[in-house]
Amino acid sequence: MQQWHGLSWDFSPLSQSCTFMDLTISIVANKITTTIYKKPQNLYLYIPPSSAHPKGMLHGLITGSILRFYRLCTADATQKTQQLYTHVIQRGYTREHLLPLFHKAHAHAKTYISCTRVDNELICQQKLISSRQRVFLHLPYHPDDPPAHTIQLLWKTHVSKPTNEPKLSEMTNYQMAPTPIDQLTIAYHRPPNLRNQLSICTIHSRGRNISSFQ
Repeated sequence: MQQWHGLSWDFSPLSQSCTFMDLTISIVANKITTTIYKKPQNLYLYIPPSSAHPKGMLHGLITGSILRFYRLCTADATQKTQQLYTHVIQRGYTREHLLPLFHKAHAHAKTYISCTRVDNELICQQKLISSRQRVFLHLPYHPDDPPAHTIQLLWKTHVSKPTNEPKLSEMTNYQMAPTPIDQLTIAYHRPPNLRNQLSICTIHSRGRNISSFQ
């Protein structure tokens, strides 16, 4: 085996449990169980509240993590959620700030898990239709810039639904095609940091793609 394609292989004894990427898979009472795997060196250094990041960052972290727990853990999703809460509290967030986000994320995960395949397909179709009615405004985030709700108000007042003017969604372009845009999504990205400025790396192509080998 060690001669196969010049690779070095490590073998371990047969076991009732194994870890693959971020998942631990076990056989318990003749049933397959799964849970999230965390490296022992993981320090859980989530972005602290003092950092200049959009407010939606924390909401996305909690919602995405809890949904991941419910999708990948067969029995201990609640325990993983409690651990996440503890780790985020330790980064400086308050209980009053976190509890509404956790309750909302928990309800979202429960609703998602309870959806049937037909429900999920319908949701995907609705999202596809909605994406065709949406335009994105990409901005570097800065806490002193006008907040997102102010930009949304300007969008509605002067572009989407101006007073005594036709709505944007009711207008046509120069080819007389409709413009069904009625939503604005503000997509924040972080400005360049010290790593971007001092450690610029460019990945060059060095041959065939790995996926092309057989």
